[in-house]
Amino acid sequence: SNYPIAGEENPITFIFGDLEELYSYDFEILSNDWYVESTASTGTWIQSIPEASYSDDGSIVQTGNAYSGNQCFVTGNSNNAYSPGDNDVDGGATTLLSPNFNLYGETQAILTYYKWYTNNKGANPGTESWKVDVSNNGGTSWVSLENTSQSNTSWEQKRFILNQIIELTNEMRFRFIAEDSPNNQGCLVEAAVDYFKLEKLSDDNNVLPGDLNYDLNIDVLDIVAMINLILSETEPTND
Repeated sequence: SNYPIAGEENPITFIFGDLEELYSYDFEILSNDWYVESTASTGTWIQSIPEASYSDDGSIVQTGNAYSGNQCFVTGNSNNAYSPGDNDVDGGATTLLSPNFNLYGETQAILTYYKWYTNNKGANPGTESWKVDVSNNGGTSWVSLENTSQSNTSWEQKRFILNQIIELTNEMRFRFIAEDSPNNQGCLVEAAVDYFKLEKLSDDNNVLPGDLNYDLNIDVLDIVAMINLILSETEPTND
């Protein structure tokens, strides 16, 4: 459940309960059911072992490691680690499209993936966007999950409770977009995606997810109970 923190713009998500895996990709095996569409001249999505690249000041631009295992989806590899502009995203957008997933009948579904995104180097740093969208009609229309120009030069977990965002159907699809505007020269753009998972919360105990004190309400008292559990030296019960 999501709880806004005073003075903060974004909520923090706490997930209580066991997660049951529905679909999972670590991209170690060739994924023929994932598709790439691109208007970019270079830096299109490929499934590969990523090769690190660095800017003139020695800062890393593209990751040299997958989050899990050896392979991930990455926006191309440069032939020269210290020439990051050789194969970064240039001249358009590159889009990684998932297959359709059947989530029809699920009351809750949680999307988790790990991303790497860099746009803070070059002559025009911080001027491009990273976007992630979800569709429940196979890609006819899309709802935004991420739209940011914030770089993170490390693997970052992203997690979304999908049923709070969009109706779950048998045509759930996702897309990951890294772009470089043709009229915006000089921004080094690199991205990677790994360890994509769709899960659901187990409801074997018929409890309300997040209701830590079993009062049938999701409120600040549950946060207090969680903090007390974290700070306590006693082990919590299985319940």
